[in-house]
Amino acid sequence: VDLNATGTTAGAEGIDGGTITADSSVFLNANSISIGSIDTGGSLSANASGGNVAIEEANARSGIGIFAQGNITGSYAGGADIYLSAGGDIIASASAIGEGSSSSGTPTAAGLYVDADGDVVLTNSEASGMFGVNAGGSVTLNGGTAGEDMLVLAGTTADLSSITVGDDLNIRAPGAITVAG
Repeated sequence: VDLNATGTTAGAEGIDGGTITADSSVFLNANSISIGSIDTGGSLSANASGGNVAIEEANARSGIGIFAQGNITGSYAGGADIYLSAGGDIIASASAIGEGSSSSGTPTAAGLYVDADGDVVLTNSEASGMFGVNAGGSVTLNGGTAGEDMLVLAGTTADLSSITVGDDLNIRAPGAITVAG
């Protein structure tokens, strides 16, 4: 599935719909994107060049890449790496669980990489590999698991609760850093 909406007139500036189901990959490109659910047997790529990406529930057998000039909201689950990048805030949950195997036959770890110019709020998010968050504003992680390292770079404050990390935890913020259970 490949959808490209080039309009910028009010009411015609994006992709808006209920459900997308595909055996192969899904590619969405528009000023803004709002979808109820996406289930793809391949990868998912969504690019909102002038606004927000809101996908209530996205499931991809492979990786997920979500890029928005505005905010990103929703729930994202992928069998490979997940990238969320926003010019605004990110309020989401994400689960990057490695699938398949490398050439040596060992399972592949999947990473979760989140980058926002504004605030980041992640709930019940996980990565079987690396878990990285970079925010121009605050970072709030409520329930997070990293199979390997977790790196949190906050522009203001960082508030983490119910976090499990397989190896190293590195949190940097010029303001308060709070870590609980």
